[in-house]
Amino acid sequence: MPVTVSVVVPVRNAIRYLAQTMEVLLAQTLADAEIVLVDDGSDDGSGEMCRAWAREHPGRVTLVTPANPVGTGRARQLGIAAASGEYVAFADADDIPAPDMLETLHHAALRHGADMVIAGYAVHRRATSFTVRADERPGTPLRHRTDILAPVWNKLFRKEFLLANDITFPASKMFEDGVFVYKALACGPRVALCPGVVYTYIRRDHSVSSDIMMRCEAMDSLADLRAFLKKRGVFRDFLAVYARLVFLHCVYYPACLVGIDSVWHGHRRMENLRNVLPYLRELLCFIMTGRRSGAGA
Repeated sequence: MPVTVSVVVPVRNAIRYLAQTMEVLLAQTLADAEIVLVDDGSDDGSGEMCRAWAREHPGRVTLVTPANPVGTGRARQLGIAAASGEYVAFADADDIPAPDMLETLHHAALRHGADMVIAGYAVHRRATSFTVRADERPGTPLRHRTDILAPVWNKLFRKEFLLANDITFPASKMFEDGVFVYKALACGPRVALCPGVVYTYIRRDHSVSSDIMMRCEAMDSLADLRAFLKKRGVFRDFLAVYARLVFLHCVYYPACLVGIDSVWHGHRRMENLRNVLPYLRELLCFIMTGRRSGAGA
């Protein structure tokens, strides 16, 4: 049976959550869907689970195993290359797609002849939960809807559209999914918006104190987006959007992380400050040159 949709799942040490995610993906209401698992160097048993699923579901589950860990963005890129479907979707190994996610997205793509389909999603945190819908704020231009554009897992892409426009994930490990989506949007796709919620993102606990320097990776991702937009001659059209993304990912979110860390780890304020200063130096370099000092030639 020909594959209509391939869902790419990068896997890196997700043994606690992977079985639940795979249970939902294997039970998707779209019968002719393919699951592309990319085991990115797992050492917790996740890789063995992936190999078992590939053996048990030949033709339904495809396994990709890079020789060395490549990061989430590049793992997704390898998954796209291995995908057999006309359309490509994405899921993370520790989240919960809706049972009809792929069918809903695929139906919208066929109905509207779309290159890209965008749907709503839910976010679950330990203390709060909320929903983001694609059909909210109808008067807001799509390129300014950072709430629905930032993630990649609430979307469906026509694979040929991605290949024809050389739309790829950056090698960096922060905001690489958002850059991928904005690259696609810059190529003038036919877009369909789905009113429903197709995905639940589970926000896991993590150490915020170590995240400030990780935000430098967002600068690398944004530099990659800037180069792509300039190459296509549309950077001026996206300048306001790009400036907003720089503010959000390089100023606002890092400031929030520092504020949270000061509240929860007040006894380490001086240590936190020492972590912030190197980041500010990188940020200044990025604002002045379009790249950070540690990004290479």
